[in-house]
Amino acid sequence: MEIKKSKKAEIESSRGIFLLIGLVTTLTFTLLAFEWKSYDLKSSDFSATNVNFEKDFIQNTLREKPKVKIPSIVLADKFILSKNSKSHDFRNDVLLPDAWDPDVYMDTADNYKYDMEFEPFYEFPQIQCEFTGDINQFLSENIIYPQLAVKNNIQGTVYVQFVVGATGKIRDIKIIRGVHSILDDESRRVIEKMPNWKPAQQGATKVATTVRVPIKFYLKDF
Repeated sequence: MEIKKSKKAEIESSRGIFLLIGLVTTLTFTLLAFEWKSYDLKSSDFSATNVNFEKDFIQNTLREKPKVKIPSIVLADKFILSKNSKSHDFRNDVLLPDAWDPDVYMDTADNYKYDMEFEPFYEFPQIQCEFTGDINQFLSENIIYPQLAVKNNIQGTVYVQFVVGATGKIRDIKIIRGVHSILDDESRRVIEKMPNWKPAQQGATKVATTVRVPIKFYLKDF
């Protein structure tokens, strides 16, 4: 006699296998969930990276412009007046211009020109003009620190530019960098009071040239 199993009995016998498969599958997904790394890409992180890159790029690409050296005659350097004394303490610091180099300062059309009076003018003459006497002593004896500037503690460096003509006479006085109108006016006044200079020369010809003088006003307690 043949014994036949019902479908219900087959399902009941396979229940244990299905349960085991389900447990293994659940355990596998649980382990994967613990091992999975989450990366949160924040906009702030990206922005910070962008800024740093831009900064490095600017530092590596921008180049500092070379400083152009402007030759000039620098004569007077520091002028000091005590708050508690009328005496002047003038520091005798004199800076002379660089020696003329014929290989650098060639006699070209750019260097040579005429003014309205057809006076030969050279920015870099072969022989520079000279003050007749001691420029430091002259400034020390003639510069008067304005009392209003003393009361208001006004001090600094006034840069004066002027032309010494072919006859040695001073003209075209300009304040190219001032501190205050009080000190600027005093600097202009003392330059106007200067005697004639020994003019510059280009070869055997006396020529006009430009002179730049920084006058430093400082208040000092003794």
